[in-house]
Amino acid sequence: MANEVKECWEDAAEAWAEFVRTGKDLSRDCFNNPATFRMLGDIRGKTLLDLGCGEGYNTRLLANRGAKVTGVDFSSEMINLAKEEEKREPLGLEYLVLDAAHMKGIRVSAFDIVTCLMVYMDFEDIEGVTREIARVLKPRGFAIISMPHPCFEMSWQDGKKVAGWVYENNDDPLNRGKPLYVMQSDYFMNGRYEINWNMPRLKTHFKTLSFKRSLTDYVGVLGRHGLYISDLVEPKPSKEALAKDPSSEKHLRVPESIIFKAVKVTD
Repeated sequence: MANEVKECWEDAAEAWAEFVRTGKDLSRDCFNNPATFRMLGDIRGKTLLDLGCGEGYNTRLLANRGAKVTGVDFSSEMINLAKEEEKREPLGLEYLVLDAAHMKGIRVSAFDIVTCLMVYMDFEDIEGVTREIARVLKPRGFAIISMPHPCFEMSWQDGKKVAGWVYENNDDPLNRGKPLYVMQSDYFMNGRYEINWNMPRLKTHFKTLSFKRSLTDYVGVLGRHGLYISDLVEPKPSKEALAKDPSSEKHLRVPESIIFKAVKVTD
């Protein structure tokens, strides 16, 4: 199954880079990243691992904030795109193609901070990934982990939408109308589901695979590996974000995402 997840992202690499780099990832730019950077605080001079870095958009932002950043992703296509951008505009970034659950070559306690931004839910072996996050963090170092909010995220079962926003014109993706409420038919249903990236602002449509888990699952796996949550935020769009993307108004009522700060408390 892990190979299927990887293949999806390999195939989507070019479309994803266009989506992110041209300002079309509105959730990232309008409220997820601002909340993430507030939680990170001053990272000047810190060693930082950007886990699941993709084509390197956030990795570059983190480097521009003064951290010494290494980006890791399992997709060679994504890393190639990141390296091309680093060659075009050098920031001293290192990029590695590695399995997040088996980061061979990265030493114990190598980093002050690990960021795992809107990708934690895409890992099948979340136990192995979390073990590795704890292994490469320094004692009292911390991880910033963001993801779609498990209580409200869109998910599908057997091709049918079983959770997510319900709209006035729910069957018309181009003219959905007013967002009414969030449907959740089985919060504790765990398992893999397919995401179809087919919004109109995308130049090329693609699909990826993700894994549905509960808050209990996420908090539990962090705790088992000595990572304890010291802060969390459910981002809301700012006035500036609402001006840029009026459709994000619904996230003043129901959060789209959740961000954890998890501190390593073991040696």
